Amino acid sequence: MSGANIKIDASKAIIEEDWVNLKRCKHGLILYNRNDYSVGRCMDLYGEWCEHEVQLLVSLLEPGDVVLDVGANIGTHTVPLAKAVEGSGGIVYAFEPQHLAFQFLCANLALNRILNVLFSQQAVGEICCDIKVPVLPPWETINFAGLKIEQDGTGEPVPQKTIDSMALKRCDMIKVDVEGMESQVLKGASNTIANHKPLLFVENNSEPGSRELLEILDNLGYTCMWHLENYFNPDNFYQNSINVFQQHRPEVNMLCFHPDRPIPSSIQNQLMPVNGLDDNFKTAIIRSGRFNFSPSRED
Repeated sequence: MSGANIKIDASKAIIEEDWVNLKRCKHGLILYNRNDYSVGRCMDLYGEWCEHEVQLLVSLLEPGDVVLDVGANIGTHTVPLAKAVEGSGGIVYAFEPQHLAFQFLCANLALNRILNVLFSQQAVGEICCDIKVPVLPPWETINFAGLKIEQDGTGEPVPQKTIDSMALKRCDMIKVDVEGMESQVLKGASNTIANHKPLLFVENNSEPGSRELLEILDNLGYTCMWHLENYFNPDNFYQNSINVFQQHRPEVNMLCFHPDRPIPSSIQNQLMPVNGLDDNFKTAIIRSGRFNFSPSRED
């Protein structure tokens, strides 16, 4: 009908084929595995994933910046990061070692006409070598983003590189989400970090290895701030009021900065200082007083 006001349900899938869905989400068209218990589930229900941290990172970027997305998964962060730095040579280097997640990443960059991302199916670590990455069955309900890669594990052979081996002439931000391998990534980036002093956004949601990670950052001269947010955003893209993540602990990352590149005072209220080298995600969550959290929970 000409001139009719037709309301389109944005949460409705454009494509549904077996375990693959395509929807119009907050930052564009996103292809995902709806059996993925974390990222895929969130995209399916809310049209976004960890939107509070996406908005934080985007607010710290400018056109022309160079960003490394280490552990890019299907590109839910890569796409908005690439849009934020577009222009004046701005680029995102995206790394994802999982075969299927990397395929989704490539598809989502193509679907959104993103041209300023250099992407590779590679791991990032302390040394350059080959590692084995398990290939998870896509028809099973799994947290695909939570895959931990063991150095002596089994699976598909995938090359691992160091950030220092890239010999970057510019680096403004490094996002690291690699399920407990964050320290190894930073060790392999020590020269890059010393030379360019980029902002670092690093996951730190496990007690084992937390002190080592904080020591590395302290030795690099960085100040670390906790960024704690629920997975559920009440103001989500699909305006879905049902919180399926109510029993989950919050998403826990650290925003870390060098005195030569301080963060704006306007975002201080979104962050909480790391309280010494023995601080960890559990004490930080409890100290914040914002979450219904039991220290014994591991989910």
